[in-house]
Amino acid sequence: MKRFIFRKDWQGFNDWILSINKMRMYINAHKNGHSWIKHEEYTEANWWYTNYLEFMRGLTENQKEYIRTREKHHFPQYDLVNGQDIDFIFERWMKVVANFKLNKLEEITNKEVGNAIKAAREYRGLNRAQVAGVLGIGQDTLKCYEEGRRTLPFDVYYKLIQIFEFDIGILKMKE
Repeated sequence: MKRFIFRKDWQGFNDWILSINKMRMYINAHKNGHSWIKHEEYTEANWWYTNYLEFMRGLTENQKEYIRTREKHHFPQYDLVNGQDIDFIFERWMKVVANFKLNKLEEITNKEVGNAIKAAREYRGLNRAQVAGVLGIGQDTLKCYEEGRRTLPFDVYYKLIQIFEFDIGILKMKE
């Protein structure tokens, strides 16, 4: 499970700044052998903190001080940075942090969803009429889902999971 994920807007930028100390806490707890921190949490925090250091390398001293002050939940001095500095910091954040590999969610296409439905149906030896009847949809609708021409609604997906009694590969859950 991801502990750190941020929206790609000003609120995400602010959330990221306020989470930097939590990243440090996870890293330090792991280094000090505390059992409450899982290795996965440490690894994720360490990746994010390395990304933070990369972000900071591209800033001026005043811009760095602005970030450090905000990390402490304080307001920076009024004359520490100007509007152009703030815009630069945010744009750098968007480039380096918001698009960081850990801040991306997996995507799946309608075609991939359709292939998974068809494979699960065929594996169970069911025809479209049987599955569509149980789902309460038309055969043509099911065919559109299987061919990737329509987006599968969640309620239909949930019914499919119940029919096939296993995750058909559309939703991937990791612990």
